[in-house]
Amino acid sequence: LLITQKLIDADNIPGNCSYLKFNDDDDFLLQLETYTDKKYEREIYSDDVACIYYSSGTTDDPKCVLYSHKNMFSLTKSIVNDFQFLSESIHLGVLPLGHTAITNYQLLPSLYAGSTLFLAENFNSVRGDIWKIIADLNITYLQVVPTILFSMMATPYDEKDVRSNQSLKYIGCGSAPLSIESQINFHNRFDVKVANLYGLSETGPSHFDNPLLPDWRPGSIGYPLTVNECKIFNKDLDEVKDGEIGQIGLKGDNVFVGYYKNKKAYKKSFFNDYFLTRDLGYKDATGKYYFVDREKDLIIKAGVNIVPGEIEEIIFKLKNVQSAAVIGVPHEYFGEEIVAFVEKKDSSLKENHVVDILAENLQPLKRPNRIIFIDNMPVGPSGKILKRKLRKELIPYE
Repeated sequence: LLITQKLIDADNIPGNCSYLKFNDDDDFLLQLETYTDKKYEREIYSDDVACIYYSSGTTDDPKCVLYSHKNMFSLTKSIVNDFQFLSESIHLGVLPLGHTAITNYQLLPSLYAGSTLFLAENFNSVRGDIWKIIADLNITYLQVVPTILFSMMATPYDEKDVRSNQSLKYIGCGSAPLSIESQINFHNRFDVKVANLYGLSETGPSHFDNPLLPDWRPGSIGYPLTVNECKIFNKDLDEVKDGEIGQIGLKGDNVFVGYYKNKKAYKKSFFNDYFLTRDLGYKDATGKYYFVDREKDLIIKAGVNIVPGEIEEIIFKLKNVQSAAVIGVPHEYFGEEIVAFVEKKDSSLKENHVVDILAENLQPLKRPNRIIFIDNMPVGPSGKILKRKLRKELIPYE
């Protein structure tokens, strides 16, 4: 599906693409002129609920998030300005329209900026030809989730199609944690950088990791969008110093207006007008922010705080790893022990390979007590690994 404000020669549109001509003088614009000016029965205010999102439910049951007109408009305006989307920008949408990422990064910004948006039926429908499509349509922005990156890495593309890309300078990837190794491997393979984008259902995107900046490095989630402020808090809700890990707090017009029929949970999630994300992160001396892990996923073993993401990052260094997730489970003596779930790319990956690389990079206390190979990592609609399901799936391995 192609939605555009521009006049485009129909001969240049791919045969499998349906399109709507919103600038047809004999149809759409004339209908607009005859549209009734009768007002709605009630006024619509900026704080009225415009959209209902459901959180991904990675650690708990999904929450029903109420997002207002003001939330959506202010966030869209900020993304267009901060990402520098223009009317000349050309987007390729491969995510489901029910996914907040395509709504926040592509659909609404395209409407706001007057950009062109090509909508694929889904990623699999364009997977084999995606680089040719990018080149033929001069795509300037593509939004994906990590599982799509992995799929692209595993696809044997014609190098001629890959090298024909002149318009796409970077890809935006969000909705689930992205390893540094994945960013590096994708760039090495396709010569296209990957922006590590961070946000929540309750706020939408909150930061912009711009790979086009001269000081850009993989790993950071970048700087806060202009629509919101960001602080890092410790357990006592005091703001921490640069470099110290704490809970990410966000304040701005993009922060949601409520949980459906749960005012208590909504009120409890704020401190001094800052929404407490329950995500751990830190800020460096340059003002860049880094996502560390979910607060609830933090492992405390023998009184020591252990971040699962640190262990997962090392496992991802193995080329035959498709996916990895580390969790803590109750232990009588240590409080918690560490379990690593690994999904293989192929059968050549053995347990000793994982054990060896962890031993080379981690002190003994941080090494997983168990490594479990799993055929398919459980993921939600947004592509996030559902660690709560992994904990339930531990039962057969006990």
